[in-house]
Amino acid sequence: MRWSRATRLPIIADEACQRLEDAEKLQGVYDGINIKLMKCTGLAEAQISPLVDYADLDGNVLLSNDNFKGVGLSDGRLVLNDLPGIGAVPVPVE
Repeated sequence: MRWSRATRLPIIADEACQRLEDAEKLQGVYDGINIKLMKCTGLAEAQISPLVDYADLDGNVLLSNDNFKGVGLSDGRLVLNDLPGIGAVPVPVE
């Protein structure tokens, strides 16, 4: 991946970064990392997100037919609830 530094396009680590300790090894090689909750063992390691310049964490709020209520969005900021785990609860079917 180091040869890709010749481009101006940002290069984001995907499969190369699965755990928090991987991020340190990849410093200087990639411009960013793609944090996937299932691969990084959940929210505990994904909480690195407040330390980043850019984060794309709004996948759930973009779903018009989401069957769960959990993390919300207010004024461009994610709003966490105090429920255990990822805080997702089923939405009652009407």
